[in-house]
Amino acid sequence: TAPRECGFPDGTVLQFAGRSTTRVLGVQEVPGSDDPLSFVPADIYVTREPLGQGANDGFLVCAIYTGEADGFVEVTTVPETWAPPTE
Repeated sequence: TAPRECGFPDGTVLQFAGRSTTRVLGVQEVPGSDDPLSFVPADIYVTREPLGQGANDGFLVCAIYTGEADGFVEVTTVPETWAPPTE
């Protein structure tokens, strides 16, 4: 389960949980942007079930950053077509 800092409801099932960067996973808030946080390692959690929110349909993503941004939490969505990298 995701940590409470993510704000996900208790029992939310995850399809990905691990340490990476939002750029490597393709889950940064603005894909293709040069957001400096997209290069900072984070503990990342992605829900298994998509959230229907109109223009924001997709999986919820929570990144809890480590290192230089230690403890900063960012929650966003990625499209339902997103899949974790296989490498």
